[in-house]
Amino acid sequence: MNKMKRVAVLAGVASAVGTLLAAPASAAQEGDPFVCRTGNICVWQDGDFNGGMQQFDQLVVLNYYGQFYDNGEHINDTVSSIFNRSSHRINFYWNAGAHLGDLCVRVDPGTSIGNLGSYGCDNTLSSHYSADL
Repeated sequence: MNKMKRVAVLAGVASAVGTLLAAPASAAQEGDPFVCRTGNICVWQDGDFNGGMQQFDQLVVLNYYGQFYDNGEHINDTVSSIFNRSSHRINFYWNAGAHLGDLCVRVDPGTSIGNLGSYGCDNTLSSHYSADL
């Protein structure tokens, strides 16, 4: 095999290996709620666990204002799906401050919601608080 053909074959193999290695990482991000680490409360910008994501290890976040997804977008009033991987029941609220009258949904440990619109709170959440504290 001449030098030019060997270079072309090696470039093709490197490209194929790069594609195989890159595919699982992106597939695991989009639409996979289990990228949320055990013990965390995770929120996604889009439905079905897509778009920007943020993992909170705090059981209480009284204001999503000033909080950002991993894509740099603001979290406040933009959450569309959630996963509670903590061992506590977590209340999600429409407004900052976690006031009882502003409760949108309570999520049990290990429970996820891919479409907050079905609860009437798509793109409206501003805080969360453990129901067990």
